[in-house]
Amino acid sequence: MEQLSLDKTSFIEISPDVFIQTSDKHLFTNSICRYQNFASFYHLLKGQIYIPMRREFTDLHEHGKNYNPFIAHITVAGEKITPQYEMIWKEEKERKELISYWHTLCFTLDTDDNYFFWKTYTNIHWGIRFKTTIQKFIESINFSGYELYIGKIKYVSDKTEPICYDVNQYVFSKINSYKDEKELRIYFLPKTQENQTLEQTVSLFLKITPEKMIEKLWLSPFMPTIIRSCVRDLFNLINPKIAENIEISRIIEQ
Repeated sequence: MEQLSLDKTSFIEISPDVFIQTSDKHLFTNSICRYQNFASFYHLLKGQIYIPMRREFTDLHEHGKNYNPFIAHITVAGEKITPQYEMIWKEEKERKELISYWHTLCFTLDTDDNYFFWKTYTNIHWGIRFKTTIQKFIESINFSGYELYIGKIKYVSDKTEPICYDVNQYVFSKINSYKDEKELRIYFLPKTQENQTLEQTVSLFLKITPEKMIEKLWLSPFMPTIIRSCVRDLFNLINPKIAENIEISRIIEQ
């Protein structure tokens, strides 16, 4: 099956190889936050950022596996399954599978300290939250060989889940159950996909200048005090400029 791509007519190019949805161009300088585990952030401290594939996320919607595997064989009583219907179902499944290999980075437009984000998107005691802007992120990362596609997630009725034939809509939409995430998403798509199979697609590490990107940094409010002190010392050793930006979370829990 052919490689899938995004329709650039709904984007504007804000810098070379960086495209943002036209309706979201005003967000270019807005603050965004990312919650992540300490292990991934440790790589970032040393100048590398990890860009996972959608299929590595825990949410099965991202894997392209939110379809019902039996749906192709269910019809109204007395009606036969048509070859056309079977073909549509098969193509939908294949397209979702292809998109599950897209390299993806997720941020939130909610810049307030969020209890549920800490609990959901970090491993609690070793979580990190940092704040930046789209502009600073782009200016601090080396994404040679890739095009970046940026957009705010649109939340739709649980009964009208996006269909994969409209790729732009599908990759920038979620059902309303996720609306509190206020998510902004960045896709890293290779400029050329010649001679590359899905099995050869690997997780992506890109060079980044963290002190140029990060405005502020918070350690998990659930991190034990003694561990928090050790983490601060570690940051000072690896990247003192980052350590200067650490702030205290307003969330307190015994």
